[in-house]
Amino acid sequence: MRKVVLSFLIFVLVGLFRMYSAQADEIHFLGGPSFSQFKTRIPGIKDVSSNKWRTSFHLGVGYEKTLNNHFAIEPRLLFNSKGAKNKGVGGLFDENDFGGVYIVESVSTRLNYLELPIMLKGYVQLNPTQKLFLGVAPYFGVGINGKSITRYKETSFRNVYHIQYKQDGIKRLDFGFKLEGGFVYNKYSFHVFFVQGLINLFNHNLNGTTRNQTFGLGFGYSLALKPKS
Repeated sequence: MRKVVLSFLIFVLVGLFRMYSAQADEIHFLGGPSFSQFKTRIPGIKDVSSNKWRTSFHLGVGYEKTLNNHFAIEPRLLFNSKGAKNKGVGGLFDENDFGGVYIVESVSTRLNYLELPIMLKGYVQLNPTQKLFLGVAPYFGVGINGKSITRYKETSFRNVYHIQYKQDGIKRLDFGFKLEGGFVYNKYSFHVFFVQGLINLFNHNLNGTTRNQTFGLGFGYSLALKPKS
């Protein structure tokens, strides 16, 4: 299933590239830090977890086609590491090899995705070399791997578990929307973004929902492409 979805995402991106190749504008290389958490909601309960923002990164490439002087469309193919970090979970215990217990200090969960956002961008030209932009995009993602790291109090020992999406009751496919704003100077760009997942990640959330939520910073470099004659 994973190979089929990965192949489909790559096929869609290549198809978009070919569709716009007659009037190609720019290829964007982008990446930067991101901060993610699991947004969990259960009806009637305000605070259901001790989720903290987990520091991670994103990296990828985009292909921008100018529609007119103010608007452009940019499909992207991104590697995006999401997840959450739970601190202050000292009420949890794991047995050790000596008949005692380890007191859990934190649990960090990492879910790595290959994502395809399709960004609609609006530009405001400040001068010939500088412009501002705002963008909105739906995104489609597929989980490629994941890891959970449990750390314990008063010991350097940690437990690393490699996540199996289906066996662990985690949905591999993700979908949501992305908001982005930034500044472009010549070939370089800087942007901030917010991403909200709409898919309930865990199959066992019978009475509530847990969704990916991310914000971050991005830096980009653009290569202009000559249109075909």
